[in-house]
Amino acid sequence: MLNLIKETVDAVKLAEKEAQDIIDTAKANANDKKTQVKVEAEAYRTKALKDAQQSAEENMKSTIQKCEAYNGEKEKEVEEKIEKLKSEALKNIDNAVETVIGALV
Repeated sequence: MLNLIKETVDAVKLAEKEAQDIIDTAKANANDKKTQVKVEAEAYRTKALKDAQQSAEENMKSTIQKCEAYNGEKEKEVEEKIEKLKSEALKNIDNAVETVIGALV
């Protein structure tokens, strides 16, 4: 009878040890997985940030090109208006000179 109790106690201790080993293994696996998830999350954040920066740079380049094209068009319009005004001014000077000459003659 004493032997049966001793065997039962030994079996319980062995079962507790095996259960603790399973728990320790599960905890180690969980910590490994947690570390892996942190590494993957950091890699994802880094990639997302890099993609966002690249997209922003592309958008900025596109916007700069559009602004430069618009600026070129406006400069051309201004130059055309200046030439038109110069032409009209020269005509007015010619008319004024003719009027003065006509008045003097």
